[in-house]
Amino acid sequence: MAPQAPAVGTTTAMSPAALHLYYENPREGDIPAIMASLRRHTQYKPITGNIGTHTGRPLEILAGNHTLMAFRELAELEPQDPQWHQILVHWVDVDDDMAERIMVADNQTGRLGGFDDAKLAEIVAGFDGDIDGLGFTEADVKMLSELADGPPDLDDLAKEHGEPQHGDDFEGIRLKLDPGVARQWADHRKGFDSDSEALEYLLDVSHE
Repeated sequence: MAPQAPAVGTTTAMSPAALHLYYENPREGDIPAIMASLRRHTQYKPITGNIGTHTGRPLEILAGNHTLMAFRELAELEPQDPQWHQILVHWVDVDDDMAERIMVADNQTGRLGGFDDAKLAEIVAGFDGDIDGLGFTEADVKMLSELADGPPDLDDLAKEHGEPQHGDDFEGIRLKLDPGVARQWADHRKGFDSDSEALEYLLDVSHE
């Protein structure tokens, strides 16, 4: 006998293997970061599944696909840990149009907005360096702290990096050239004082 379908509006614990990823999700999530969060914080909110009566795709996840992928990875890496054997799913039953809208809205609204950097930096600093599972690297935390402190003092920058020099504001580019073209560039470059002058000459059609 097939298992009874979940009811709309309920939240149930399901085997990750019994669920289906949304069939055309454009989102590319950071699975290792989600795994780290799950290990540290467990699953603190359910993912959203579509029962599938109207789409013909049963038990399809509309929001939380990467959390489901992270659960599956953890279940494979840590098969003896029972917390990866079931995942909490909140159930809806919608048609294709609404399913797609929920998937897009969940992805896009998560990208909007921002942070009060000062408040976030204060909260993160309160963890005393214990940032495991937060999605931050030590470099991220340092950058966040610097943003919260405001623009750097120009005198301090000069002491740390020295006075500005000619060319500091130049842009650097890298090109992959055929060996023959590279030799031509090297020969052309000999007639100029700088790469910028040599390239500017080639780009300036007025001398032709």
